Amino acid sequence: MKYKLSKELVYKIMKQEMKKTGIKVEVLPLTKLENLFLVIKESKQKNKKLYSLKRLKTIQTSLKETIDCLGDFDFENNHLKIFLDELKKDSKTKEIYLIQLLNTTYHEYNHKITWSKTEITPNLINFTLLIEQLLIKTTELYNSYHNDFYEEIIANIYGIEKSEQFLKRYPNIFEKLKGYIENDKLNYQINLINYDIEQFINYFSKTIQSANDKSRFFKEEYPYGIVKCLYTKEGCFKTIFSLRDNKDWNFLEKEVQYSIVASKSYLQSQKLENLSKEELTFLKEAVDYSYQQEINRSIQNQELRIKIQKFNREMKPTLDYVVDLMPILNKKEKRCLLKIKYLEGLQQKIKKQLTSNTKAKSKTLSPIFSVSYNKNGNEFTT
Repeated sequence: MKYKLSKELVYKIMKQEMKKTGIKVEVLPLTKLENLFLVIKESKQKNKKLYSLKRLKTIQTSLKETIDCLGDFDFENNHLKIFLDELKKDSKTKEIYLIQLLNTTYHEYNHKITWSKTEITPNLINFTLLIEQLLIKTTELYNSYHNDFYEEIIANIYGIEKSEQFLKRYPNIFEKLKGYIENDKLNYQINLINYDIEQFINYFSKTIQSANDKSRFFKEEYPYGIVKCLYTKEGCFKTIFSLRDNKDWNFLEKEVQYSIVASKSYLQSQKLENLSKEELTFLKEAVDYSYQQEINRSIQNQELRIKIQKFNREMKPTLDYVVDLMPILNKKEKRCLLKIKYLEGLQQKIKKQLTSNTKAKSKTLSPIFSVSYNKNGNEFTT
């Protein structure tokens, strides 16, 4: 049987994983031909009433979605597919094929784990997955930037770490592959550290604003429910005051609210001079939060740079097949530093506007009250 050992290995590790997690999937390590037969069989079962030409189109669509894929997790059927022919084509050596086989299997299983554990909890991770699903359902972004999605980044990290654990049981094989494993780990760390939900918020905002039919975004089911919370029917962001009147907004954790309000797309939709002191104060909190996130990111990038430099000196020269990490890190770090500079300018603008609003307010107060400021600029009323 073709790929007999590969299939046995996939079944073995998935049996172990499912025993540990209690999360079940149907594991299908397949050749291209076997996958074709499976898709045809599933199409016949689901679309018995469809005439043959329409059924053929559904088969073509299903096959097209997995062209050049090493693996796929089919949520509808709970199938974890590993495409063995593609793995072999993508691997330069037998050792690389082994690690690709392991990594792909663990990677696809992580998608099942992620969505099995995801709850309605309004934290930043769940909001991140929600925004990404919105973009997957309404744009082609996923096809072009597949590896930049958070869900893919964490699956990559899970996959390579689990593969490393497995291979350490076989020291001779691990010794040949540890450099390639380290290269992948560092590469995925670059993506994780520099993942910025703001880019996805900005892209979705641009999508809804430019759409001719905006009604298609305002649905009740997941992940569309958040749209009516954040946007007007015209596709514009709601004001901070409007958001605060919404129970769905108040349900979100603070870091989620800050990430939305501090995004460039939200800030561009607001005129600072038209905002109240309360709105400006909240905006300042959000921008300060975003600024600190970028400072932390910058520090992590510097630490990662040291690790990559060490890898390039000690391991890279011994490897035939590696990803050149430094150009990737340089590009990500450049964006981080530009954003820090942008946020610093924004902090100054908000601070200036807050001072202006406070002075204007003090001139219109009732004579019964007066407003004074201590040496730190903090307001108190007497």
